[in-house]
Amino acid sequence: MRAPAISLKTEQDVEKLRISGRLAAEVLAMIGEHVKPGVTTEYLDDLCHDFIINTLKVTPANIGYYGYTKTTCISPNEVVCHGIPSSKTVLQDGDIINIDVAIIKDGYFGDTSRWSIPPMQRCWPGFMQ
Repeated sequence: MRAPAISLKTEQDVEKLRISGRLAAEVLAMIGEHVKPGVTTEYLDDLCHDFIINTLKVTPANIGYYGYTKTTCISPNEVVCHGIPSSKTVLQDGDIINIDVAIIKDGYFGDTSRWSIPPMQRCWPGFMQ
């Protein structure tokens, strides 16, 4: 099996990639204040979904990828990556958490993540104020 050919990007392509990356980063900026003990990873995923669809008006890239039904991947503690948001996973004080977000705008993907080691304010300024 051959790997797909690599295509060189035009300046316009690169600008669209930048825009998609910025939009994905906006999701992480928005969710930071909601990451706190007592919330579920599913609740955080729902907030991200609503923000992506209704505020940014772009497509969440993860939904439908090999049958995946969530907007984000949220990985607490020992979950190394690609944790599936759940109503059963409730954040506790001192948890280490990574949130991975991917969006599509005009056919271009923006994909980014942010993790936090307590105190969570280190990675999300203004968190828990």
